[in-house]
This record gives sequence, C-alpha cells and structure tokens, in this order.
Amino acid sequence: MYVLYCKAGHLWVWPQVQSVHSYQGVLAGCCAASHDRTVIVYPSNVTAGEVAKHKAVWKAHGRLITVLHASTFCPTLLTGDDAGVIYM
Repeated sequence: MYVLYCKAGHLWVWPQVQSVHSYQGVLAGCCAASHDRTVIVYPSNVTAGEVAKHKAVWKAHGRLITVLHASTFCPTLLTGDDAGVIYM
C-alpha cells in the first residue's frame, strides 16, 4: 500500500487494485479497484487504447478504504478503512 501525507495532515492512499480473474460468475476475468470509499470492478480483457467501462460499483465504507484484498480461499473481496472497520 502506498500512503502519502499532505501538509494539512490528511491521509491519502493511492487506489489499490486486486485481480479477481479466477473467480467464477460475473467477476470472472475482472479486477477490483478501490477509490476513496468505493470499490469498482472493471473487466481485465480490454484492448490497448480502449477505455474500460466498469461492471459494478459499491460504496463500501463511510471512510477512506486503506486495504483491498481478494481472498484466495473463496470468491470474496475484503476491504478495510482508516478507522479499522473491515467488510467482506
């Protein structure tokens, strides 16, 4: 995870991306990305120069997402925010 601190003392986290390519169903062949408080799922099979259209968007947290993890045991995304709240 890449973290920067701005001068005002705010925590900024670069968006994170996890492959969910091996998952079955609607998530097959996709990747999930975190942005602020939201998780966005994009197809990973776009061609060069093509703008990917998201397949799903979830407002996952009420605070900044700092952790995004794709489980290797079951088709589950885990997210954590800057207050320590974790969702599956």
